[in-house]
Amino acid sequence: MSILVGMVRLTRVEQQARTRSAVLAAAAEEFREHGFAEAKVDRIAARAELTRGAVYSNFPSKRSLYLAVLLEAERPLTPYPAMMDMDGPADAAGEFARAWLDRLPLAGDSPADGRLRSQSLAGVFEDEPGRTAMTETAHLEALLLATVLDHSVRRAALLLTMLHGARDLARSAPGFGDPFDVVAACRHLAAMDVADVWDPPHLPFVRPASPVAEAWSPPEGLLDALTGEPADLTADGLVTVLGSARLSAAEEAVRAAERMPPSEKAQPSIFGPYVSPANTSPANTSPANTSPANTSPANTSPANTSPDRSSPAGSDRVAASGKAGPRQPSVTIAVVTADPAETGALIRLRIAELVGCLRASGAVTAGQGMAGQGTAGQAATFPFRLVIDEEGAVAAAIGAEVGEGTETAVRIRSGEIVARASGRGASYAAAGLVTEGESR
Repeated sequence: MSILVGMVRLTRVEQQARTRSAVLAAAAEEFREHGFAEAKVDRIAARAELTRGAVYSNFPSKRSLYLAVLLEAERPLTPYPAMMDMDGPADAAGEFARAWLDRLPLAGDSPADGRLRSQSLAGVFEDEPGRTAMTETAHLEALLLATVLDHSVRRAALLLTMLHGARDLARSAPGFGDPFDVVAACRHLAAMDVADVWDPPHLPFVRPASPVAEAWSPPEGLLDALTGEPADLTADGLVTVLGSARLSAAEEAVRAAERMPPSEKAQPSIFGPYVSPANTSPANTSPANTSPANTSPANTSPANTSPDRSSPAGSDRVAASGKAGPRQPSVTIAVVTADPAETGALIRLRIAELVGCLRASGAVTAGQGMAGQGTAGQAATFPFRLVIDEEGAVAAAIGAEVGEGTETAVRIRSGEIVARASGRGASYAAAGLVTEGESR
């Protein structure tokens, strides 16, 4: 079917794209003038000269439309020339803060100009699933920021707390506070002494992964949300599928990769050498020692299986950049949700914003990178792949469900899935399983 517009014949797909574009343009004006809470879908339809039904045929809700407008407005930032001279975490934190604050409305901006510029999500996700997704996405952001800026994850979380607060104030009290003071505070925060312990209480009770031998057929045509480039899932390593309510487990996936054999490690470690807990050595994780008798609470007490708090594995601190060390295997985090129009768009927006600021600060380079932090004065590449699996292609490939609570991991070796685990601690289990012919 086609539609004549002037002398140009449009296909159905082209007409749908034109309608969507008109809705987005009208919605941007409505949200700019009235904000999210007071915006009306009827007015958006009138602005676009469409029916209310036409708007909802493209976007299932006002919230999904608002998120689509913010994603459409997401723009690359130009790096400051001085940013390439960064020397250490304090400089990196300061320049990241500058890039973040550069996106915020200024004191002289009108309320209309400031609403979309600040990309505020205040009042947008007030329901419990939405708040959970916001919290879990913040955990993922802190992990990404820590691994790139050479920070501890907890310190990165504090940095994000400060910058999100600055954004909220820029929206509600424009002109309050000096941005240069915020940048200076972020630099000081980078040197702040924060307890660096990483010791999740569930690890001692994680069930062993199931050894399998299945051909690995990775889906094609997916993009890495961190680089914008095709996501190559053929390499050996971990593939972890997480629902929107389990994104905090991404840190465990990145750390768990250190449990894999040296022969499978092809990338520099971002957390330093992994010191295996006492009861997760090869002798204690072989099939013979993973019977119910050996995995009971008595044999998996924290005293016997908690990570060594004095080692980098038991620490929240990211390994210092530029140091030679063990190699990090490929890690892919695939995010799934039953609501791609809202929850999926939220995650995509937050990650795009963070990556944009990292690029603008000069802290990270474009391209498919798995190398972790760069040395002083050099940019880093991203330490893991992140796929927003809106169609559930990765989930289907590893046999995972698509849901907010999904947590499933597989280990890939030589084109085969050799281990699979589901539930809390899935990545930890899949990475730690010792298969035939392996040594640690």
